[in-house]
Amino acid sequence: MSTHSTNSSQLPCPTCGLSSGAESHVCELEIALDWRMLELRDEIEDFERAFWSYLETAHGTFAQWLAVRRRSHAA
Repeated sequence: MSTHSTNSSQLPCPTCGLSSGAESHVCELEIALDWRMLELRDEIEDFERAFWSYLETAHGTFAQWLAVRRRSHAA
């Protein structure tokens, strides 16, 4: 049997990740965004790998060329 009891007032906030004993906890936007990015880090890394892999394909190379062309004509 575990001697460690979980006190719900010390659990991290699901929105910002901070442990706060105060019931009137208010999340700060920047901290909440940092926490969300931390939660999504694996998905972000997967997306970046897939994106860079796509850019190495023929379609990705064409998409890059087209984007540069459109930007130069828009200026």
